[in-house]
Amino acid sequence: MSTLKITYTSVDGEVLATSSGADKAELTVNNLCEKELITFSADKESFVWAQVGDGMKESLIFAKTGEFSFTIPSGEDKQGFSADAFEGEQKIILRAANKTELATYRNLALNPLDARLPEEVNDPDAPEWSNPTDSCAIAEGKIAAFPHAYANRITRNEGCFFARNAIDGCTFQGGHGAYPYHSWGGAVHEDLSLTVYFGRTVLADNIALYLRSDFSLNEKGQEHDTYWHTAVIEFSGGEMMEIKPIKTGDAQFFPFPQKKTEWVKLQRLDPFHTEKSQNFAALNQIEIWGKDITE
Repeated sequence: MSTLKITYTSVDGEVLATSSGADKAELTVNNLCEKELITFSADKESFVWAQVGDGMKESLIFAKTGEFSFTIPSGEDKQGFSADAFEGEQKIILRAANKTELATYRNLALNPLDARLPEEVNDPDAPEWSNPTDSCAIAEGKIAAFPHAYANRITRNEGCFFARNAIDGCTFQGGHGAYPYHSWGGAVHEDLSLTVYFGRTVLADNIALYLRSDFSLNEKGQEHDTYWHTAVIEFSGGEMMEIKPIKTGDAQFFPFPQKKTEWVKLQRLDPFHTEKSQNFAALNQIEIWGKDITE
């Protein structure tokens, strides 16, 4: 049995509400306000299910220290969420995960509560191959909740292109920009990479990509988006796998022999260039299918 706790705190640090329970805590709040903080607490190195409101999917989180937080988005961060995601009555849920759930085959990359840390902000216009492809926040042990997404470039550092957008479970097709068409985008560069960190070793055997598919035409008759027609997937053990996506916004699956890995990196992304497109390529969602090691 695990004691779980949810703490809701104002911008000034005042505790506004709390809830705790054995294996489950639930808190109902009216109108979650920008920059207020929700802290989830559990035992050290806990696996928990967490959800903030009906507008986000419940996801299985690995809390490496037993505690992690979610700040109600403001500014650029809001672009990856619906306008009314935190308005009205919102239920916040935290519940313990059991071994059966950990051993269940699922999308290991899903985490709508993920966020970018200040240390992970890069220059979107830096020279090619100069931005770090690995998260310094990971290296410094500053990420408390997994999975976590990091990208070496974010287009103009705008929230509608953050790395976390690619693991929030939203797969709307046919547009680009703010929710529901938010995506991970790094503009037109040769060195783009996106890494999903798990915080522990998992078993994975399949990856699904939902490429952004804004094929609307401009005044010149050009589609906005193109697609990556080749890419390389790297695993923490050093193995690499080349894939060849096609032009579609639907899920594209790339299976492989089951691997133990602590992270998955999507890199060497090669866009298909054509005069009929503005040649922007981006990612709506990445799913990494597998399960936890429970023995």
